[in-house]
Amino acid sequence: MKEQIKEFMERVNSEIAGKYADSPDWMKEQAQLTVSYGKKYARLMSNNGGSAWGFINLKTGDLLMPAGWNRPAKHARGHISTAEYGRNYTQYGPNYLK
Repeated sequence: MKEQIKEFMERVNSEIAGKYADSPDWMKEQAQLTVSYGKKYARLMSNNGGSAWGFINLKTGDLLMPAGWNRPAKHARGHISTAEYGRNYTQYGPNYLK
């Protein structure tokens, strides 16, 4: 699962970098996501660890929106292996449920 998360993070970071291509360098650095692993979830962080961008369920690979810094919201917003990545999230985090 960690390899799939690594591939997902590379894809997301490259898409986010494209959105911030014309921005100042300090903004580009803050836009890059990092990951920390817990027992059940991997937390995706933006702003150099300043805010939770989303969570990934380590068993299923589901992409979850943050309910706060320490826990994800209920219900998956997508999956890290979905072919249509752009529909599951934006540069600001996973999409809301419709």
